[in-house]
Amino acid sequence: MLLIGYKDRCRQGTEKLRERLKLYASWAFLFLVFMVNSLAHQSVSRVYENLIKAAGRQVVESSITALFILSGLFFLSLALLKVLRTGNSHFVRSIIVGWFYAMGLFALCGCFLICARIEYIHFFQYGLLAFLAAFLSSSIHGVLWGMTLLGILDEVYNYAFYPFYTSYLDFNDFLLNFAGVMMGILMYCSLFPGKGYYREDFSTRMYGVMFFIASIIFLGLASNRIIMDVKIESKPVTVFVNGAFVFAYNSPSSFWIPLKGGGFFHILHPVEGLILLVLVVTVADQICCRISRSCKAFLTA
Repeated sequence: MLLIGYKDRCRQGTEKLRERLKLYASWAFLFLVFMVNSLAHQSVSRVYENLIKAAGRQVVESSITALFILSGLFFLSLALLKVLRTGNSHFVRSIIVGWFYAMGLFALCGCFLICARIEYIHFFQYGLLAFLAAFLSSSIHGVLWGMTLLGILDEVYNYAFYPFYTSYLDFNDFLLNFAGVMMGILMYCSLFPGKGYYREDFSTRMYGVMFFIASIIFLGLASNRIIMDVKIESKPVTVFVNGAFVFAYNSPSSFWIPLKGGGFFHILHPVEGLILLVLVVTVADQICCRISRSCKAFLTA
């Protein structure tokens, strides 16, 4: 009997170890995807420039727009069909509200914040990352906040180490990355109904973390360890000056900037970008909380 009990404990221990190794391997894979995503910015830009030289800007931009719309409609239809099959009206309503919100974010970004159609890739990059993270953890609150912070760090990293390509800290990209995160969360909750887990006290903690980060930035500005500087096209970018971090931002003379292929877009000032980012994340937090409640109701129905 003692031998049988020992074998059972060993088997259980081996199974737990195997599950942990699978989880660690999955998160390592997710981290690898994020690193490839972060380091591939310049390669994607070069490919885009080469395509424009070979086929022309209008052909390339029209093709990217068509691909984005068709793929978006496909994934949205797939998600809504899966949701409607659940038959749970509360869950269906909460998911549809979420998708309407995501479509509004896409419209805002696509109409006002995108200067080149290649920037649609932000939606796919962070949509995939958020979907994988939610699939690994089922924690949509952790994905919402964690991926939002990673999206910000991604842009800060590229600005700090690749200023030749990213000559100022682009708050437009913060919003594009966040729209992708929201899409990934909604795809996960739609394709795996009832599995979106949200701790309602977690958002309070994350607001505290955001306040802490904002305090550090404020202290950096007050002590001149962080220097805000308007980006001037003719001036080379120097990210670090005498140990201080130079926070360059673009402040164009006009609100709307004309695009080469026609149309206009707007570059967010840091104050505009910060207010808008806080607003959209706060609304998304409430939507995810509502989806989680409907998930719990779906499981207990």
